[in-house]
Amino acid sequence: ETEDVQAEDDGESSEIGDGDNSTHGETVAQDEVLDKYKMVYDQGLDRVKFPADISQEIQRTWKRFLEHAGTPEHAGELIFGAWWEAAPSLHSSFLTPKTVLHLRIIQGLSPVIAALNHPTELRTQVEIICFRHLDRPVNIQGAEVIRDAMLDLWEAELGADFTPKARIGWFSFLNYWGGGMVYFQREYASRIKIIHRSWREANKSVALPEEEEEVQASSEVKEDEENQASMGEDTKKEVAKVKEYEGQVAEGEGERK
Repeated sequence: ETEDVQAEDDGESSEIGDGDNSTHGETVAQDEVLDKYKMVYDQGLDRVKFPADISQEIQRTWKRFLEHAGTPEHAGELIFGAWWEAAPSLHSSFLTPKTVLHLRIIQGLSPVIAALNHPTELRTQVEIICFRHLDRPVNIQGAEVIRDAMLDLWEAELGADFTPKARIGWFSFLNYWGGGMVYFQREYASRIKIIHRSWREANKSVALPEEEEEVQASSEVKEDEENQASMGEDTKKEVAKVKEYEGQVAEGEGERK
């Protein structure tokens, strides 16, 4: 199985090429993963080849946790509760109703954990989560708090099933994921805001000609009113005579027809 995974990883690397690596960092080899992700790494989002035994432990404990929780909703509730207690400063960031959020947590994490043996897919799944949370404040300290809260939760819920190897795996994985969140927040959040602002300005400029026409028409009406107000009595009488004459001419033409 390890050989199959290695072969697939090599295929993914050859398809993507150096250009992709230059954008999101390198492909981290299995023997370098645990060392590189001893801390939250926020300088890029790499393709990561977790050692096979570490990936298996992470996936095994995740499956065990879901079984222990009974339902995805309850599993999400347990994780959210751990985050909520550990990070009061992040409470304002959770805007989604809790009943919806509980399920979303599991729906977000499950594809990531399922992709642990596939570096490119793993990075893609983490990117999806990162882009969904660009409007949330994320920093290294917050990532560390969330990481430690989840490790404490696994120990409390799984007991002896949460082996030392599983702890090492989750520690590295959460540092990878959290670092990706910090990286995307720093590199992309401001760019997205600029795009949104530019889009709003573009929409305003498209609507501007109509607004200018309305302003111009309003100005012309106002100008006519002011002109009439400034007329002398003699001028007003002359204007009235002209209008009366125009009316008579129009009436005569109507009769001839």
